[in-house]
Amino acid sequence: MSAETLEVYIPNYGNFYVPEGDGTTTEIVDEFGDRVPVDDMGNRFAARFSQFLGLAGIRLGRKTQECLSGGITPPSERHNRPLHIVNQATVREVQSRMPEAVFGAERFRPNVVVDGELDAFEENEWLGGQLVIGGVTYAVTKLTERCPVPGYDQRTGRNRKDVPKLYRGLPKSGNKPVFGVYAVPVLELGQTGEIVVGSEVS
Repeated sequence: MSAETLEVYIPNYGNFYVPEGDGTTTEIVDEFGDRVPVDDMGNRFAARFSQFLGLAGIRLGRKTQECLSGGITPPSERHNRPLHIVNQATVREVQSRMPEAVFGAERFRPNVVVDGELDAFEENEWLGGQLVIGGVTYAVTKLTERCPVPGYDQRTGRNRKDVPKLYRGLPKSGNKPVFGVYAVPVLELGQTGEIVVGSEVS
């Protein structure tokens, strides 16, 4: 399989693979306020997802390469930034407020979890500043406004309704609770960078 192959596991269905170039048509979808072009990956995968979820009309789409490279809308101008960062100290603090609930940083859907000598909610002070992760500079552009989705356990799909109950105690941006920050890479055209487990953050 190529590096671009997407491997998907669905309980009771097993693993199946979506190879690069399997798209049939390009559609524009609304991704939380961003108009995003995606390649529709065809009826076979749509049928499997629809059957598993028990919902008609579910489609599997892959963002186009032009979109991923920033050719449609530059990452800094999107509602959704490419990097979502969560502070592990904040996770521990919020977890301590509801000892009977069991969740980790993954429930907040981050790309990057930062741990170390940090205070809870310290990440809110990074807004407008820059982080260097694995040698690449990222501008912190937005606080993450929370929605009910982290109430769902990714492993089971069950809505535990636990995390949203804690939102009332979180800092707010306007009327919305915030947890985590969004960031965009500060790179010249053609530059690349890599974040791996254990990358230094400064």
